[in-house]
Amino acid sequence: MENWKKISFIGDIMCEKPLLKAARKSDGTYDFSKVFSGTKSFFEKSDYVVGNLETVCAGKAEKYTKELYCFNTPDSFIESLSRSGINMVTLANNHCLDRDIGGIKRTIQLLNQYEIEHTGINLKVQDKPWLLKQIGDTKIAFLNSTYGTNTTTNGVVLNKQDKHLLRLMRRQEDNLYQANVSSKIDLRSVILFFPKKILSKERKMKIKRRLGMQYNQPKIDDNLSIEAIAPYINQIKEDIQEAKKEADLVIYCPHMGGQFNGQPGRFSEYIMGILADCQVDAVVGTHPHVVQKLEEKNVDGKIIPCAYSLGNYSISPSSVYVMPEFKPEYSIVLHMYIRNKKIEKLSFSILKIVEKRSGMLSVYPVHELYKKLSQDDKIELEKDVRFICKRFLGVSENYIIKEEYDILGERKC
Repeated sequence: MENWKKISFIGDIMCEKPLLKAARKSDGTYDFSKVFSGTKSFFEKSDYVVGNLETVCAGKAEKYTKELYCFNTPDSFIESLSRSGINMVTLANNHCLDRDIGGIKRTIQLLNQYEIEHTGINLKVQDKPWLLKQIGDTKIAFLNSTYGTNTTTNGVVLNKQDKHLLRLMRRQEDNLYQANVSSKIDLRSVILFFPKKILSKERKMKIKRRLGMQYNQPKIDDNLSIEAIAPYINQIKEDIQEAKKEADLVIYCPHMGGQFNGQPGRFSEYIMGILADCQVDAVVGTHPHVVQKLEEKNVDGKIIPCAYSLGNYSISPSSVYVMPEFKPEYSIVLHMYIRNKKIEKLSFSILKIVEKRSGMLSVYPVHELYKKLSQDDKIELEKDVRFICKRFLGVSENYIIKEEYDILGERKC
């Protein structure tokens, strides 16, 4: 489209144990090129592509991922990302401190080496907490903050002198989630009350899956203390107002939500309302690992698109904790068309992750994947696409497989 600039947002970029194992070559190096090659030509149609990087690359000496929820990935992962056409990543998320501050610093060095821009981590006190990017004639400020940093898993709590490193929405130590605890007693669960040294959390999940027991459950981010989070929210509001002084558009990328939950909880709804009230130009959320709804909030006559979760650009469906109910192998690519220093058009595409028995992943736009499938598989893909569209827009009728869906047009169907 003449004079329009197209910015595309993708979901969580992860590298878990099944993919790490599949990518390892006989000489001990790692090759992730197959993961991203299926979207390269698709990304080339956008002027700028933004994703959320949910791993650090802290180097081999810090040991690559062995734990279930604590990640460290080989450098070649970043190299493959750069070749795929991803231009920028958000870094403030629950995995950014999985190898302490040194791990995220080294990751940033690697991103700089491969010319992938980033926002969310501020290495120096004087750094501005946003990335200001000129795209065409429009200056855009990208901001990113996180609900937490997996403190209970990685043990990292920032001290006062390191608080500038990232923007938090709440204290690192506070629990975000309410758990659904079943009162049903299953005698098979007796074997699962072994000490951690005998049965790890991952091993317990595997046993539960094989026994047909509940091995994981959707998280609900319903814990909300407005008074406790107020200092963090006030800082975020201040950041937005300062960014507006430099930018034509402000796009906020919060990392929050209940994992594998199709619906946002009270915390996410509250934060999204705050960001909209600040009159940012768009909000693009990450973390739940499934697609959640898109809202278009009207604040004083200004329409603000608010996407709670785009799902996963890369995740291993065979990972023991992944829950299939809301189809985590699918994700949204949210496209914003910029002209006259405004977001003048919104559209989206759908991607699917295909996992081989080896654990290797390949990500495809559904319209390209559709061409490769048998008739029965095409029918199944069509059904899944309707499901994802229903989750994202609230409507599913009249959806056919195509490259890009106009959001306004689809909602009129």
